[in-house]
Amino acid sequence: VFVCFLQYCNSFIFYFNYRNNTSVVIVPDVSNMKTEKAEKKLKAKGFKYTVESKESDEVDEGYVIKTTPKAGSSKKKGSVITIIESSGPTTITLDDYTGENVNDVKEKLEKLGLDVKIEKKSVDNPSDYVGKENSIIDQDPKYDKDKEQKLEKDDEIILFIPDIYAEYPKMKEEGWTLAKAESFAKSYGLNLVVKDSNGKTISDYSQYLSKTITNQDRTGQISSGVTFTVTIDADTATYNLTINYYEEGTTKSVENSTKETHKNGESGSATCPGIKGYIKKSESVNYTINNQNTTVNCYYKKEEQTSTTNNE
Repeated sequence: VFVCFLQYCNSFIFYFNYRNNTSVVIVPDVSNMKTEKAEKKLKAKGFKYTVESKESDEVDEGYVIKTTPKAGSSKKKGSVITIIESSGPTTITLDDYTGENVNDVKEKLEKLGLDVKIEKKSVDNPSDYVGKENSIIDQDPKYDKDKEQKLEKDDEIILFIPDIYAEYPKMKEEGWTLAKAESFAKSYGLNLVVKDSNGKTISDYSQYLSKTITNQDRTGQISSGVTFTVTIDADTATYNLTINYYEEGTTKSVENSTKETHKNGESGSATCPGIKGYIKKSESVNYTINNQNTTVNCYYKKEEQTSTTNNE
């Protein structure tokens, strides 16, 4: 009886192991299959399944990335296999980056896989952006608060910053004219003071706009509302030109002297006018103003008197 009982037990154990062994199935590899095809294959193996979506830059949308448990695992029939389906490439939701630091945003977006470019854009009022030269003022694609926009890996985004001077330009080295310096000062809210080569302040410098800048009093970072002094390559000092009208060979005046005011460095000719009773020796005399008052002389010869005799 005991022997029969052992035989019965062995038979039962064999049958139990046999039943258990036949209910274990290898999870098939369904990666890179269309999700519908993968579902059918898992179902044919006796598995149940569920589907989850995940972004993927390698697997096309609608295809299987992998399964959980992974392919090759041993699982009982009826087990639930999770299909990880690709929803397409990784996407980045476009945000409004205006007002943010361009370097911080560039670093963040590049880590997400975007191709970030930085470009300068002209602005109407540069003085509004002094100290904000790295602030984003525009972007492409533009942000639309009413519409969610998605970007994919390697997509390009352009971040615009103001096209302004962050620091005072080197006007002498770059050959700036006074006209350009005046425009710069107006754009950046600076109070422009202009001096000539002698250090004299020029209140009305409109006639010197073509002159070049030889010096400036500020360098480094620009600050709006401050006085900015430039020196131009011009001597604005004026000197007197005295024109005497002398009898030839003497310093005897035949007419009162005249005076004119001229700028330093000017040259020209002064006209010698006709004077009754005298013959002028020249039509004009030349002059050059050279850091001092200047005198020139017009000379005249007295006309000879002719007498008439009446014969009766």
